[in-house]
Amino acid sequence: MIFFKTNSTIGLDISDLSLKACRLSKRRGGIYLDSFKTAPVPDNYIEKGRILEKEKVAELIKEVLKKVQGGRLKKTLINTVLPETSTFVKLIKDLKTDSDGKSLEERIKAEIACHIPYDIKDIYLDWQEIEEDAAASKKFFLVGVCPRDIVKEYIEVLHSIGCVPNCLEIEALPIVRSIFDLNKKEVPNLASRNIIVFDLGAARSSMIFWREQGYANMDILEFTVSLPLSGREINKTIEQKYKLNSAQAEQFKIQYGLTWKHGILQTLIEPLLKQFYARIYQAIDFHKSYLEGATLNKILLCGGGANLKGLQAMISKEFKLPVEMADPLINIKNKKAMPRADAMSYATAIGLALRDFYL
Repeated sequence: MIFFKTNSTIGLDISDLSLKACRLSKRRGGIYLDSFKTAPVPDNYIEKGRILEKEKVAELIKEVLKKVQGGRLKKTLINTVLPETSTFVKLIKDLKTDSDGKSLEERIKAEIACHIPYDIKDIYLDWQEIEEDAAASKKFFLVGVCPRDIVKEYIEVLHSIGCVPNCLEIEALPIVRSIFDLNKKEVPNLASRNIIVFDLGAARSSMIFWREQGYANMDILEFTVSLPLSGREINKTIEQKYKLNSAQAEQFKIQYGLTWKHGILQTLIEPLLKQFYARIYQAIDFHKSYLEGATLNKILLCGGGANLKGLQAMISKEFKLPVEMADPLINIKNKKAMPRADAMSYATAIGLALRDFYL
C-alpha cells in the first residue's frame, strides 16, 4: 500500500562534478517540487565517489541546502546517496533452507560474497525480501552493499554541518523511484516487462535492469552495472581533437551532438562507444542467462547525458529496441516548475526526496 507520511523532504545528490538538491512537499493531493539548486564541485574534491576534501565539500553541501530552503538551513534531516562506483545492488535468486541450519543472513552473505570485490567484514549489507511469483512460492532478495569506510565518510561530512542522513541509498533506487509512476494501478495477469535504464551522467554512467510486474505486489530492480562512458570523457575527447577548453567542448557537444556533419562526433568517440556497447552486451547476456532468458522490452534514458542530440536514435539502432526518454517528473504535480531537460539530471535528487512520501 502507498500512503503519505510527511509534509516536506529534501533529496541531495552528491557526485564528483556537482551537487544537486531539491525540496518536495505534499499538498492539495499531490507531490510538488518547491525548489531545486545545483552547484559545481571543483576538480579533486570528490574522485570516483570518495570525498577527498571533506571540509570544502561540507561547505558546498551546506550552501546548496541553504539555498534550496530559502537561504537558511532549516531542515537538517537529509536523504542522500552513496556513490554508484563503490556500491553494489543485485537480485539474489531463491535461497533454500540449508541442511546445516544457517540463518538467512548467513546464507545471503555467503551468496553475495561471490559477487562483490570486497571482504564481507568490510561492508554494510542490507536486503529486502521480494515475492517473485506467489503461485510458484519463489522468494528473491534484493541485496545492497557498500564499504563501511565510504558510509562513514558521507555520514561524517553531513554531521560536520549539523545535518543527519535520514537515509543513504544506493543510486539506482532513487533513480527508478523518480522515473516510474508510484501511483500506478496493478493490473492482474499483465505480462512482465523488462526495462533497461541508462543513467548517463557527467562523471559516470550506469545501467539498471528493472522488471515491471502486473501480477506481483511490487516491481523489481534486478541489478546494476557501471558503464564506461560519461559526459566528461566525451568532452575530453573533443578538447584534444579541436584544441578547445572544457567550456567550449561542452558547448560543442550540446550544439552539434551526434547528428552534425554525418556523425563527426560519433566517429570521434567511436573507441568510447565500442567499450560502452561491449559492456552493455555483456550485461544483457548475463541478464538472459541469470534470469532464464527474460526478453528485454525497451530502454529508458535519464541523466544529463541523455539530452545529447542523436543519442536516442543511435542506441535504438544499435540494440534494436524502442528507446524513450525517462520522465523524472512523472510523480510531480507541478511539472512546469522545472524544464524537462534539467529534470533529466535531477532524477537522483528527486527520487531521494520522494522516498519519504512512499512506503
